[in-house]
Amino acid sequence: MARALLESEVKVQEQKSNYTFTLRAQFEALTIQIASHPLAAEFEWKGEGPAPNKTGPQLLAENDDENKRWLAELEARRAFVGSSLEDVRSKLEAAEKHAAQESKRLADQRAQQVAVLYDLELYEEQLESRSPRAAVIQPPKRRPKDAAEGARMEALAAARRAEEARLAAVRLAATPLDCS
Repeated sequence: MARALLESEVKVQEQKSNYTFTLRAQFEALTIQIASHPLAAEFEWKGEGPAPNKTGPQLLAENDDENKRWLAELEARRAFVGSSLEDVRSKLEAAEKHAAQESKRLADQRAQQVAVLYDLELYEEQLESRSPRAAVIQPPKRRPKDAAEGARMEALAAARRAEEARLAAVRLAATPLDCS
């Protein structure tokens, strides 16, 4: 157990030293790249020629000010986008609620229409029957069990009306014209 612990500690130390070595190498490479950059003379005066217009700390202060200004602009944009997003979300939620209410209202209205059509069909059947007592206006005693049955009843009523219209047209065509 102690040996495994010791080995893991050695591995951690190795990883740490490798990581440190890698970071130092990267830092040195960046330092060389910065020093060899054509604009490096503006940021650090090496004592040759005239001194630059601004010292390193002045340039850093300007960079800090510019970074702060950019961050302030970014925060303002984030706040604006956040408020706009909240407005859009609230409008979307309101629209979804309205659509759900409208859908429910239309479904209720459709169910009422199916029930009325079914009632009219029953009343029509009562009027068409042969006994005069059946023609008396009575409220129907049955209601469609669901929208599917109501739709089926609607389709049957439409088919019956179409058949009656066809038969009426045939009767009209079959009756002789009295031209006297």
